[in-house]
Amino acid sequence: RCALAGDVPFNDAERKLNGETPMTEIAKAACPTATPQQLLLPHTIAAPPVEMPSRVTRPWGHYESLVFGPNHQVKRITVTCGGRLSLQSHQYRAEHWVVVSGRATVTVGQDRHQLMENESVYIPRGEVHRLENEDQSPLVLIEVQYGTYFGEDDIARYDDIYGRI
Repeated sequence: RCALAGDVPFNDAERKLNGETPMTEIAKAACPTATPQQLLLPHTIAAPPVEMPSRVTRPWGHYESLVFGPNHQVKRITVTCGGRLSLQSHQYRAEHWVVVSGRATVTVGQDRHQLMENESVYIPRGEVHRLENEDQSPLVLIEVQYGTYFGEDDIARYDDIYGRI
């Protein structure tokens, strides 16, 4: 997979992000045949080196951490057909969800609605929320977390069909 303009500079072969590696070098390594115009503009990733998991499996699907910085983390989340994340909140982070493919059923507070491809929602820190896939095809979204702590233990669960409360 090539890291071209607009793509996340990360691929399965590159499991570590170096705190001072220019994105153009990562892009060149990911797609050596790309022209300079196709590569990302020079920029430096300001996070310390972090070992990135290739895939973390959950009962509802899986996620991959793509970028981790001091105040943010970016994940690609795939929810299987009928998958449903916990009704949950986070004390230390807010989240932005952008649907890449499929249709998401999203609950934020008391509001429940559908999101289609290229639609997004913002979940404020502390707000109760849930993500569901009621479709017959997988749901893929990009989650941008912004805050001070991103551990999986920053999840307060209120309802969970998989018994994880």
